[in-house]
Amino acid sequence: MKIEGLFNPERRRLAIEYNKEKRKLSLFGLFLEFIFWLFILGFSLEKIGYNYLNKLALHHELKLLIYLFTFYLIYSLWSLISAYNEYKLERKYSLSNQDKKEWLIDEVKSSILGLLFFFITVRGYLYLVVRFPESWWIYYGIVTAVFLLLIAFIFPVVLLPLFFRLDSYPESELKESLWQLVKKAGVKIDDIYEINLSSKVNAANAAVMGLGKSRKIVLSDNLKDKYSIEEIEAVLAHELGHQVNGDMLKNILAEFITILFIIFLVFKSWPVIINRLAYDSITSVMTIPALTLYVSLLSWLLSPLGLYLSRRLEKKADLYAVQLTGKGEFLARALARLADEDLLPLKVGIYRKIFKSSHPPVGERVEYILHK
Repeated sequence: MKIEGLFNPERRRLAIEYNKEKRKLSLFGLFLEFIFWLFILGFSLEKIGYNYLNKLALHHELKLLIYLFTFYLIYSLWSLISAYNEYKLERKYSLSNQDKKEWLIDEVKSSILGLLFFFITVRGYLYLVVRFPESWWIYYGIVTAVFLLLIAFIFPVVLLPLFFRLDSYPESELKESLWQLVKKAGVKIDDIYEINLSSKVNAANAAVMGLGKSRKIVLSDNLKDKYSIEEIEAVLAHELGHQVNGDMLKNILAEFITILFIIFLVFKSWPVIINRLAYDSITSVMTIPALTLYVSLLSWLLSPLGLYLSRRLEKKADLYAVQLTGKGEFLARALARLADEDLLPLKVGIYRKIFKSSHPPVGERVEYILHK
């Protein structure tokens, strides 16, 4: 089978246009990010704001909350410009099914969750830096490990339902067929779940999420409407491959190691940077905006390591699916259709592959699947 014959020519043409516009928006987003930090740090607004709060007769914790909330709110509102541009682009190419109100509600929910996690992260850091100035990074690493496991455990039962509805996959011959595949793989799960993904996007998808009793294999509701039974089985087999290979824990471990390394780098280098930026103390709340930028840069520099591991795990899951079903052609067809629906590029540049891609390029995936 020729790879080219799997893809819709018109969708490929649109994919080229869409990704070209998307790259322009990404560059514009980087420009906006640069302007934000130039404005905040260049004009010392983080110091001015904190000094103003210091003049008020407020409890320390209240000042901390107001300072972090104000910074996060300003950043979120500024970032909303890029998010809205991306939303408009997705609407232009009929990738999003949300109206503006639905989209904005989701953005508000995400911002509230982000603020909660941001406050917990910062408050924990400030407490440990004061309490254990020479070894805070070790304790912070331990807390981070527990936090990552907790988030992974509660995600499908607490966080995901804030945005999507999860139901047991509809009883049918298809579900019976999928259950037979689960048994063949030897994976123990309580049920197969359906997520109402079509309420937000047109493209279908599938995922494995959760740990222990919260572990779930999730298929989108628009899979059964557009894909054949064999293609859905192939998609499920890929997700089962992640379970069989223990990829969830591998990804969590890789994320923990990366975060621990970032924390260690901050421990070693941040005091020097604090002096250069003329801050009073490493424990000062006013340093948090600059620290946020610094950690973001370190995360970007180290992101290729986690993405490389993710691409390897995705390839192993693909090959497992071929082995389990013995029908590589159907997995290739499903991936091609998913790529067409989502206007994914078949090939990506070296930068995008190294710094952004958690999956191998679609063209590459289809190639090795068909030649397995």
